[in-house]
Amino acid sequence: MLAHTAAEVHLRSQTAIELLRDERKALDRQIRNDHSKLQSIAANTQIAGSISGLSEIQQRIQTADQRLRTIADEEAALATQKINQSDIQRVLADFDEVWDALPPREQVRVVSLLVDKVNFDGPGGNVAITFHPTGLKSLTQPPLETAQ
Repeated sequence: MLAHTAAEVHLRSQTAIELLRDERKALDRQIRNDHSKLQSIAANTQIAGSISGLSEIQQRIQTADQRLRTIADEEAALATQKINQSDIQRVLADFDEVWDALPPREQVRVVSLLVDKVNFDGPGGNVAITFHPTGLKSLTQPPLETAQ
């Protein structure tokens, strides 16, 4: 089961990385097209409404650039948060003891780190749990110090 869980987490991380890469490629294309439009507008000042069009294109480029930076950060985080079977074993080894010692607020925090969504099929009585790709890895990291 641990090997299956580790493989599933790896697959989800890879899928997320691929989706981010696809989005990055689409944004790169959009930015290239928008730059071409800007050059066309600059070369032909006779175009009606070129000022408003120029502003709109520049805003789209700025928004795309910001999203590209976010994508790069998300890809880097996913790449560094790989999880393996020993990570899972370490997290689960004393889970019952740790869970019982946690106050309810921390239990909620732990569940929110691990679980992405829960689907319940009432008539069939089936429950499907989707975990965050890096949820278990986040539990192996020391908590961040907060400034007082």
